[in-house]
Amino acid sequence: MGGGTNKNGHCETYGAQAGLLITTRTASDELKQKIEETAAEINKLIVLLSGEDVARFVLKYGADELLEA
Repeated sequence: MGGGTNKNGHCETYGAQAGLLITTRTASDELKQKIEETAAEINKLIVLLSGEDVARFVLKYGADELLEA
């Protein structure tokens, strides 16, 4: 997998139209602010899924896989 980095250090490997960041930790205000700044800078949507929202997402969309394990 090749790819490069633009002048701002952002990865240009996939040419994605949006991004999704997932963390099981509760997101800090600093992280949220940096995501907003970066999204505006690259003019792309970046969605953050964090903390309890991750658990809700997994239970809603991945419950079958969890129960099979």
